[in-house]
Amino acid sequence: MRSLFTAVLAMTMVLFSVPPSAYACPLCKDALSKMGEVWTSLGFNWSIYFMMAVPFILVAAFTTALYFNYKKYRKR
Repeated sequence: MRSLFTAVLAMTMVLFSVPPSAYACPLCKDALSKMGEVWTSLGFNWSIYFMMAVPFILVAAFTTALYFNYKKYRKR
C-alpha cells in the first residue's frame, strides 16, 4: 500500500512539473488565449470535448446493452 502511495505521489509531482504549454496542442493553446475575442475558439474547444467524449459514450452504451440483455436472458 505504501509503494502505491509513493508511486501516485511521484506521478503527481511529475505531472505538475511539466510546463503548461505541454498540456495542449498549439491550436488549443491559441484558441484558449483568444477565448474572449472570438466565438470560433469556443466552438473549436467544444468540438474537441465532443470528439473526446463520443468513444466513451459508445462503449458505455454497448456495455449497458450487453449487460441488460445478459440479465434478461439469465432470468429465463
